[in-house]
Amino acid sequence: MEWKIFENYLGAEAGVRMKSTYGWFNHGNGNNLSGFNALPGGAREDPDGFLGLEHKAEFWSNTTFNGRAVWTRVLFYDNNAVNRLSNTFKSGSSITCVKD
Repeated sequence: MEWKIFENYLGAEAGVRMKSTYGWFNHGNGNNLSGFNALPGGAREDPDGFLGLEHKAEFWSNTTFNGRAVWTRVLFYDNNAVNRLSNTFKSGSSITCVKD
């Protein structure tokens, strides 16, 4: 997925427009106006294991960072932004599939 294009298209509150209308911790649901329907599935964090269920949705991008990590896009229950974070290749995130 072309994350920057999608984020720019959705505007300032892209995160809330991507988040599902249910399942997020502490009323952190979105409005899903984009139809993306991101669910808070958490992620596998190296070396701590699986964390963040109900608190975040994390997605791989196809862009590496310093050749040792990958950029991810993360939605958190407590804000409406789309966050860009680097993560190691040993971690695990959700993926998106786009039909051409």
